[in-house]
Order: sequence, then structure tokens, then C-alpha cells
Amino acid sequence: MPSPKLYYAYGIVETPPSTPPDSLTGDSGRELIPITYKDITLIAGIISDFTYTPTPENARSHSQTVTRLGEQFNVIPLRFGTVFKEEEEAVQMLASRYQEIKRIFSQIRNRIELGLKVIWKKECLAAELESRYPELARIKEEIQALPPESAYHSAILLGQRVEEAVLELRSIYTPQILEPLEKTAVNTRLNKPLNERMVLNAAFLVEKEKELLFDEQVNALYERFRERFDFKYSGPWPPYNFVDLESD
Repeated sequence: MPSPKLYYAYGIVETPPSTPPDSLTGDSGRELIPITYKDITLIAGIISDFTYTPTPENARSHSQTVTRLGEQFNVIPLRFGTVFKEEEEAVQMLASRYQEIKRIFSQIRNRIELGLKVIWKKECLAAELESRYPELARIKEEIQALPPESAYHSAILLGQRVEEAVLELRSIYTPQILEPLEKTAVNTRLNKPLNERMVLNAAFLVEKEKELLFDEQVNALYERFRERFDFKYSGPWPPYNFVDLESD
């Protein structure tokens, strides 16, 4: 019995191509096909197994395919593992979400996502905590003088106070970094810091024509803060952080 024909979806593009770009294939060299409704097209690849294993390699391949789509079209990325059993099922999704999809395109058209993570240099965070919050060093010394059974709860309280201090420091520096960038960006998404040393974890929606200006602003901020922070600047990406479409 032949394997079932399933449609693995990567994203939705505007102004449908009559055929997918000759140079564009999906992950594992999979041929891409267009599934069109009116003036929007879902780009999919054919697979035979409904369970698409969420390995790092597969997730990376999915992301690379969506990124290549974004280089040629306005694209709404679909989440990893979006599969349709039949082509008609994909068409029905496009039809039922048509107005929502058009609304999203109106917000992201000719725009890109740029990512910025700002991270304290380890020694700088420690020095700033010591300088601004001298009571932390005093509490630490007191804990070191206590027997282990008595130090446990004090150590927990110290950890909580350090966390509060880091939050206070973030509230000082985050506006200094965001303010100039938000003047150029169309929209900003603040994501949760990934660890204690991360000051900022942000995504910016930027007009394609303003990418160079935004680059220059990030570089200026880096020069201003380079002694204190490391900058991790990435993109351009499809607008993952600015699309709220769920394919069901």
C-alpha cells in the first residue's frame, strides 16, 4: 500500500507564484508546491509521515526554508510541524482565515525582523552589583560565617535579593537601548531574558529600506556600551515574532 500523501506547510506568501521558484526547495531537498486561494498561497512540501520529528536538524531546515521564502516574498511563517492531510484542507484553512491573513500581510508587508540580545559581561555584572548594592556583599559574608544548616535560608534570601537587583539594573539600561531603536522600528517585541546576565531579548519589525539605518543605530549603541555589554544582533528574518496566525 503506498504511503499517504501529506502536505507539510512552511508559510503563506502574498502574490502567488504560478510555480514555486526553480531554485527553492524545502528541507531535505523536498520540492515545494503552491496551494493558492485568491491572492494568497501556502507553500508546502510533500511528505509521507504525519509525525514530523521535532529534532534540531528538522527545526533548522524548516527555518532555513522559511527564510529563503522571505527573501523572495512577503511571508507569514507557519509553525514547525504544520501538516495538512489533503490539499483541499489547506485551501479551506486559507479561505476560513483569509481576512486574518490579509490583516497580517498589511502589518508585515515589505518589513523584516531583526533580533537583538544584549548581555552583561560577567565581570561587569558582578562589579556593578557590588558597587550599587553593597549590602549584597555584606549578606554574603554573613552567610559564609554561618553553619550550613543555618545558611540555607539566608542563601535563598540572598538569591532573591540579587534577582531583584538585576531587575532594577535592567530597568535602567533597557530604555537607553530601546529608545533610539524604537524610533526606527515599526514595532517591537520584548521576549523574556534567557538568563540572569541578559539585559534585553528583543525583536524589531523594520521597513526593508531602513535596515541599514537600523544597523547603524545598533552599531552606535554597541560602541556606547561595549565595555559593559556584549551584543548579539541577528537577521534579517521572516517576522516570526509579529505573526500570531495559528493554522489549527
